[in-house]
Amino acid sequence: RGILHPLALAGAVALFSWGVRKGRSLLPAAVVFSLALWTYTPGRLLVPAMAALCVALHGSALRVRGARGRGDLVAAALFVGSLATLSAFWFSDEGMARVGEEVRGSFDGVGDDLLAYLSPAFLFETGDANLRHSLPDWGLLLPFEWLTVAWGVGLCLRMPSRQGALLLGWVVLGVLPAALTTEGHALRAIGAAPAFTLLSAAGLGDLLASVRRVSWRRWLTVGAGLAIAGAGYLSVWRTLHGDYRETSPGHWQWGMREGILALEASDRACRVVSADLFLPHVFILYHGRVPPERYQVRPLE
Repeated sequence: RGILHPLALAGAVALFSWGVRKGRSLLPAAVVFSLALWTYTPGRLLVPAMAALCVALHGSALRVRGARGRGDLVAAALFVGSLATLSAFWFSDEGMARVGEEVRGSFDGVGDDLLAYLSPAFLFETGDANLRHSLPDWGLLLPFEWLTVAWGVGLCLRMPSRQGALLLGWVVLGVLPAALTTEGHALRAIGAAPAFTLLSAAGLGDLLASVRRVSWRRWLTVGAGLAIAGAGYLSVWRTLHGDYRETSPGHWQWGMREGILALEASDRACRVVSADLFLPHVFILYHGRVPPERYQVRPLE
């Protein structure tokens, strides 16, 4: 679910911006915004907020679209209908079961956690302590991006535009679902990933544009792209095939399959699984192949 979230959100925002800029239908954007609601739980907050931000930033252009105005109403009705349909489940007892466990009881400390998610230390140095969400001794962004992201933010502030406002708003809204739940949970902030990428690209583009000679700029663009891709992939590969192999198995519950199969093969009448393990019933249901109808009648306790 998590990896589909930024993909669908980025696609929806791109289609919306393209539709407004080219005077085309916003129905494709509404469809993809609606699909984004189905991806990952933080989308309950982030997707409607991003749709509202897009509409607010392009409000003047939307008001003068003439014949497209009726199509815009159809697109809006599609998205609002999808949101309303899903909300009926989201706010039910079943839909709120997980959310009720994770979301803060009050807004105290949300601002501090929001800043912590946007801090250079979290983004470029430490990352998430859970190695399912982050690499050991890595931030969430590549080390060189401290320059390009910072330059991109500076560009947005120095030369205000709709695009800049969209990116800065996207970053804040993208990490807000994580700040409302717990500290340092990078996966719940994954919706901000496209915005950071675009900020980094904008910063790098502006840096390269400062080179006046076109021929030099082309060579620098190609060289920077190859160097960034090569160094980035090599560094990640070395980490994944080095320290990560030694430090991450526990975070991925390695060995649970073997343990569950051993329990299944045991002839003991009573078999106990520690609740200190992360969601152990999920592994029992999956690796033990418990029939769904049996579990629904008598859930594991």
